[in-house]
Amino acid sequence: MEADIDMWLDESDGDVGDLSLGSDSDRDHASVEELSEHDTESEQEADEQEQMQFRSMDNQPFVLGKDNVTKWFLHCPQQGSRVRTRHHNIVTERFGLQGEAKNCHSPLEAWKLFFNDDTIQSIVTNTNKYLEKIRPKYRRGRDCKETNPDELLSFIGLLYLSGVLKSSHVNLQDLWKKDITTPNCFRMTMGINRFKILLRSLRFDDIDTRLERKRTDRLAPVRELFDGFVQCCIKSYKPGNNCTIDEMLEGFFGRCPFKQYIPSKPNKYGIKIFSLVDSKTFLRSAWRSMLENSLRGRLGLITHHLQW
Repeated sequence: MEADIDMWLDESDGDVGDLSLGSDSDRDHASVEELSEHDTESEQEADEQEQMQFRSMDNQPFVLGKDNVTKWFLHCPQQGSRVRTRHHNIVTERFGLQGEAKNCHSPLEAWKLFFNDDTIQSIVTNTNKYLEKIRPKYRRGRDCKETNPDELLSFIGLLYLSGVLKSSHVNLQDLWKKDITTPNCFRMTMGINRFKILLRSLRFDDIDTRLERKRTDRLAPVRELFDGFVQCCIKSYKPGNNCTIDEMLEGFFGRCPFKQYIPSKPNKYGIKIFSLVDSKTFLRSAWRSMLENSLRGRLGLITHHLQW
């Protein structure tokens, strides 16, 4: 009996020794497996929290998009303390004024960012070409003399002033009256006949090549000015991470082959433009006219101006 007990004790000591004599690589492997299991559990826990967050959003009020599938929630989701922002949603660029716009200290300096000397001179040159063309129709040549940058800036200033005074529907004769009902700056800047001639003769493109350009571009009369203004908007301001792309109707009552009528807009007649606007500051960053509003055009507007 005692011999059997001694044999059992020897066998148990051998088993314990085998367990304690494991190699270092085995111990390292066991520890690595432990860490990997821990990481997997943490990832699963994060995924479960994210799924719980999405499930909780199902009870939030929302509106359906035009496709009757996309849900737009009325309230922002509550970010938990352990929920991390996805990498593609992290904005690393600073938004706001950029380039020469940072050095502007007055409204006139800001205005010249969009209508610089080259733009004004281009308008003067194209306007003078048209004035020269219609000059033979006037009995006196001085009534249709050429303009210059100073006179053009004065003309634009009067347009701004009439807008400030909300005189868009006021007869021009009333603005040039010699009484106390109208400001003196209108008749002291230029005569009413000269104002009418400039208002009629203002041109933004080369009239000699317009017909050729209109075959491929219906926006040819203002294409150079329009594209230049949009580029100045892009260079001067970088929008934030919340932007809106939607249509707007710029009021226009003149002759235009693609003028639209939308009764729900404040200006019922005008030119439809798709605009990229900062939702916080309401500043426009890019425009695209209705003529360019194909599916490819809208995607190009988004990809070109939102890839920072």
